[in-house]
Amino acid sequence: MTTPPPIDTIPVELLCQILQCISTEERSRSARVSRRWANAVGDARELVIRCTPLTAAVGLARILKGFGRLERLELLQTGPTEPELTSLDLTCRTFPGHPTLRDITSHSSAILQGLASCPSLKSLTITEDYKTPVSHLLEYRFNAVRFIFRDLAARLERLEVKTPLVWAVDRFTEWRGDLEMGLGDQDAGEDILVIEGLKSLTIGSLHTESASEFFVGYLSHVRFPNLTQLAMSTDEAFIPARHFTILSSAFPALKVLDLHQCVIDEARDLETVIAKLPLSLTTLRLHGVDVPAPRGSNGGGAVERSARRIVMMLVRRLEYLMELEIMHCRFKVVLTGSIDVYSAGLETADRVDNFDDEDGVDFGRLKKLVLMGFGKAFRDMTFLGKFWGLTTLRIDDVFHDVGGITAESKRLSWPRKSEATTSVWQFLGSRLQKLEEIEVRFTAASSAEEGGVDQVLDYVNNYILPHERSEGSSRLWRPPPSHGKAVSVDIVKPLRLADPAFANLTSLSLYNPVTISFLFSVLYNRHQLKNLKLSYIPAETTFDIEAHKHYALHLSGLKTLHVHVHGKEAPTVAKSLLRVLTEDARGLTFLRVVATKPFNPMEMSEEGRSSAAVPLDEEVIDGLIKRCSGIKTLKINGLSLSVGAFWRLCGGRYGNLVSWKGSLTQFEVPYQATSPYNIRLLKAFLSHHRLLKIFNLCMDTPPGSS
Repeated sequence: MTTPPPIDTIPVELLCQILQCISTEERSRSARVSRRWANAVGDARELVIRCTPLTAAVGLARILKGFGRLERLELLQTGPTEPELTSLDLTCRTFPGHPTLRDITSHSSAILQGLASCPSLKSLTITEDYKTPVSHLLEYRFNAVRFIFRDLAARLERLEVKTPLVWAVDRFTEWRGDLEMGLGDQDAGEDILVIEGLKSLTIGSLHTESASEFFVGYLSHVRFPNLTQLAMSTDEAFIPARHFTILSSAFPALKVLDLHQCVIDEARDLETVIAKLPLSLTTLRLHGVDVPAPRGSNGGGAVERSARRIVMMLVRRLEYLMELEIMHCRFKVVLTGSIDVYSAGLETADRVDNFDDEDGVDFGRLKKLVLMGFGKAFRDMTFLGKFWGLTTLRIDDVFHDVGGITAESKRLSWPRKSEATTSVWQFLGSRLQKLEEIEVRFTAASSAEEGGVDQVLDYVNNYILPHERSEGSSRLWRPPPSHGKAVSVDIVKPLRLADPAFANLTSLSLYNPVTISFLFSVLYNRHQLKNLKLSYIPAETTFDIEAHKHYALHLSGLKTLHVHVHGKEAPTVAKSLLRVLTEDARGLTFLRVVATKPFNPMEMSEEGRSSAAVPLDEEVIDGLIKRCSGIKTLKINGLSLSVGAFWRLCGGRYGNLVSWKGSLTQFEVPYQATSPYNIRLLKAFLSHHRLLKIFNLCMDTPPGSS
């Protein structure tokens, strides 16, 4: 047997990479082994420091002295309490600068004074909140805003600053230092400061006054010819529409614009705001923004019309736009006295809704569209058919039929054979065949005038379920059963082959699918699918899953799987779905299974809890291990593990069976208070899975509760 070479023969470069994989504390102890190891530790390129009373006492000057080639530094707070924040402030005050640092992330602005001694710095992130101590700002002999946005910005490539108390102490109107600016118009002969190096700017935690000063007092006097990404978040600050003219002038090459939590004010219509946006934009994200509603959007369905029209107007105006996200936005209708000023604009609104490809607008250039969080259902999805080039679509509050609940309610009173239906999935598959990522969150009716949730449930029970079980139906088809499985033809009849739509689909997320039959018809034979998330799968009965539990969906390319089943029979349905969905998923690495039930006071008793428990037995876990041998993350919620299943995870009672010991790094399972796992079992599990990094035993029911 060959004797391995001594550890001293390992090259310093390789030793440095090995030591990078352990924590800073462990590296400090390793440095005491020998001078050679100490040099390897000092050769580290990245360092993360959690600021404690000890780091404050030692000081960053002494700590950083041993790291001569450091390129990235993070200074993090340990908690929100006053002693922890004080330790953060005292530690960051001792930052002396560093000649090789290129990227710094800090939870305190107390490092500002030391940044002047960082000549290689290219990226800076400072994030504070209202509790962070800022007494150092009063001790500085310089204006912090001026130092960040004039001196530092001139030599940085990326700048991210979220410091609300800095904006309160030092104003943007004082950033020039030698001139106290007002908020009036810019002088004609005033010089413009050009900052060429900055490419990405993120500024956050602005209130109304500081946001106004940022636009008028700063952006109106600077130019960023090479900046392509701008993200701005405020605390519900009011931003007049005229400020977007300043923004367009300051960032002539802007491609990505993110706006978060602000209110676009002083605009009589949305067209005014859109006309002031930079024409060079390729990505626009509006998250939690209050915007003026388009003309003619008041009345019933105003939110849906506003969202649809803002999408159409943005695509029409911004000729390079490729990604558009509108999430949790509110549309305000501007009123003058008691007269709606948009009531006279219906002609313009109709023109926006009805223009098509003949207008010279390239709808196919839009690649990503996100419309979520409006709080109102989308009744009509047909406008999405214009964007045939989409590769990513995320949309919520949609009905299963394109026509919406209005069409569904009408269909209840007509003979089924006389009505043709088009589901959202069929519509998207026929119009948007280039989609690679899809997230659709289905909803039930919420408006009282249209029957509410009960009407949709009646529609599902009286129309969809009988209709899809009827012979010859093609609306909700089922895949053929897997070979060698006998299935009763009285329960299931294969209706047609796999759906050819979405040949490039790699990521799919569905929320509240109407039935498991619909779900299986969507998933069958999706070999290219890699990420699958299914939420609120209905499980009021076991009929639907019993009719399909012998099918194989052939999801051979699946890497991550999230399954959430909700209903009275959730545990039983979840167990069956687990087998069907993972039948051919040999490359699966992430699996999360969640089973939830509607609240029932009877199940709060000890008798109800014990009768409702449905554990995953040894057979289920054994089949899962054999089918998916490379699981790295396994999370189970709402289901328990039997003792036999837990032993099977350990490779059997003798540890001689195939298991996940070579792959499992994260494991989460409910802890049964009524029959806790014994210490021997836990020790066997932990000793068997040596790669495990995170192990959570979640409390299933509080011990002793009744």
